[in-house]
Amino acid sequence: MSKSKAENEKIVLEYLVEQNRPLSAQDVTTNLAIDLGKTSIASILEKLASDNRIKEKIYGKQKIYMALQNEDIVNTKTNVRNLDEKIILSKAELNRISQENLKMESQLKSYGDKVPVIELENRIKSVQDEIKDLKTRINSFKSANTRVISKEERQKVVCFFFKYFLIH
Repeated sequence: MSKSKAENEKIVLEYLVEQNRPLSAQDVTTNLAIDLGKTSIASILEKLASDNRIKEKIYGKQKIYMALQNEDIVNTKTNVRNLDEKIILSKAELNRISQENLKMESQLKSYGDKVPVIELENRIKSVQDEIKDLKTRINSFKSANTRVISKEERQKVVCFFFKYFLIH
């Protein structure tokens, strides 16, 4: 069962639109999966070209067919203008964010040599603990029956100590 001429024209036109590139009658015949010969495809392509549904170009002895690009030029210009505006807004936003980033980086660098508050609090606590421990040691020394000796007395004790251990 063969399809009607209108159905074949529709298939060929859809194929050209889908491919969206120039094709010869031989290309369409080879690539299109319908049971039509090259002459039938060529006549369909010529009819579509004469109806201004596709474009035909002649290169030497060969004819090339391509689908028409049906784009509304006014809408395209409007779309391009809208996209240009979006680009400008995006660039402005990028510049603003870049400036913010630079400002934050400089702030971060200025904080680089400063110690965080938490670390300072920890250092204060450790120093206070050390002071408390030293006070405890001082009090233990004061409470024990110790007497303060002079440098000369200390020197004598040290000499005696070395003599005793060197002899024995």
